[in-house]
Amino acid sequence: MNSNHHFEQDWGPEGHPSLEVLRGYQSERLSPEQNHLVERHLVSCELCSDLVEGMELAQAAKVYHAVKETRGRVKQYLDKKKRKPKFFVWSAWQTAAILLILLFCLALMVYHFYFAPTAPGKQNPQPKPQTSVEQNVSPASTIPPARQG
Repeated sequence: MNSNHHFEQDWGPEGHPSLEVLRGYQSERLSPEQNHLVERHLVSCELCSDLVEGMELAQAAKVYHAVKETRGRVKQYLDKKKRKPKFFVWSAWQTAAILLILLFCLALMVYHFYFAPTAPGKQNPQPKPQTSVEQNVSPASTIPPARQG
């Protein structure tokens, strides 16, 4: 009975046998005393009896395949989530909009520097008309005569 006492400790905190115990019961790997304890529990617990019945109806190969497929899907989903986003991910319309803005700015600069008329207040200064004094003065006459002496 000592082994049965230890066996009951393997059950869950709510007094239900673990899945390993139920699988052992289903595959007939338990001792007769342990088998009897599980059967007594199954008579009084509808949840565990439904679980054992479902385990008997489920085919092991199909369950294994379904579990493997589900794990694969979960792994793919997690791998997809772990990917780091690229630094610059722009769509085609965003790239086109930026290029149009840059071309507009370039065209505006070219127009401003080469083709735009000057503003009325900022016209280029007109050259001063030369006065009569400035006309009579030649560059040679501005040099002072050399001293002799």
